[in-house]
Amino acid sequence: MDEIRMLVNTLSKNEIAAVVWNFRIKVNGFHKNFERVPIEMLRSFLMKELKQGLKLKRKGRKYTTIPEVYEYISFSFLREYPSVEELSLEDLALKLETDLKFSQGAILSLIYTNFRDDYDEYKEIMASNVEENKPLLNGIVNKITIEEKLKTLQGELLSEDDLFNRLKEYISQVKEEAGKEFYEKVYHRVNISGEESFLNELSLTPKDLRHIPILAFLIEKNRYLEVDYNYFLQYVIRIFDDKERAVAFRTIKELEEEVDKKEKEFQKIKEEKERFEEIEKNNNRLKKQYSELKEYNDKLVTRAARLYELQEINEPFLRYFQNLLSKHRARIITSDTEIFHNTEIIDYVEGIQEFHCHRKKKNAQRYQDQTILISRASFVSTPEWIVTKRFFENNKIHYFELSGYDMSDYIKQIVENLHKERMRVY
Repeated sequence: MDEIRMLVNTLSKNEIAAVVWNFRIKVNGFHKNFERVPIEMLRSFLMKELKQGLKLKRKGRKYTTIPEVYEYISFSFLREYPSVEELSLEDLALKLETDLKFSQGAILSLIYTNFRDDYDEYKEIMASNVEENKPLLNGIVNKITIEEKLKTLQGELLSEDDLFNRLKEYISQVKEEAGKEFYEKVYHRVNISGEESFLNELSLTPKDLRHIPILAFLIEKNRYLEVDYNYFLQYVIRIFDDKERAVAFRTIKELEEEVDKKEKEFQKIKEEKERFEEIEKNNNRLKKQYSELKEYNDKLVTRAARLYELQEINEPFLRYFQNLLSKHRARIITSDTEIFHNTEIIDYVEGIQEFHCHRKKKNAQRYQDQTILISRASFVSTPEWIVTKRFFENNKIHYFELSGYDMSDYIKQIVENLHKERMRVY
């Protein structure tokens, strides 16, 4: 893989769009809005631009060069995250594997600008890693252990969400309401033998107090950070949010009574000017507090109702869609994998580069007995698409062609095609 291809293939769609916009690279058919341009098309135009930049300078238009792109990406990233400049090559490798903010393109650009000798020495290894979909610095720095990754991720999660401090506040509240000794006894019983003692204690605890043993279980060994216990974490947060809301309701009622009382007093002593002014000031303050709390409560009620409504609406379709994908052993192949990140169906998505690697290795078995849903827009050229179609047809792999560029385009076609596939099977 040459240097240009290595650079372009490590950049995200947003990074390529920023480079195209900053250096005023022309993309035929599109102007400043690159959101609907397929990433493969953007890569193709950027590669052509950089290849022109390798040629000897002539009169006329100046083409963008490889160093200019590296320096632009590096400068942009350091401007947003200045502390990165102090990191070593090993630190960058760890960040690349544990921090979503650190893209391969940003790390490669930082190595070019900040570790130029290392870049020149390991350029071929990095290019090979990119081509084979391996970590950028694989074989260059020591392999990062799972424990190191988890430790880094754990530190970032704690600092970003302050979840630990929030749970500690809940524990303080329980100790204040039920007593420190009571909580410590529950904590001890819950964590004697892990999940077994936790489930036993939970079964013996009244329903309205179950948040206490759950809280004691989650705080031990930072279990609240584990995906398997996320449901319990959400349950505890909901219980304490409900308690906070109940306190707000009581406060509103007390304020209403207080306002009513002050208004009666105001009527009785309106002839006494000094006391009248004092009571009026007090009354206005209480009304303001009441209004703020009521407004806050109304927002909470509206938000809760909307969330419940959205959950009720979306859950059946999501369940149907996942069942449809699973039943047909569907695999979605596209260059725009970014639009599926943080969705329930990311496990069914495969990047176009990964697919090409398997196709070139003639690994047809990977796609046997599956329904392939492949994005036509992920192919820059017609010959490349024809080669792919022959690969499917020669190996009797069932596939559907997807058009469009965004999630809504894909989902509609996926449902229609899988429904047709079901009818075909029957």
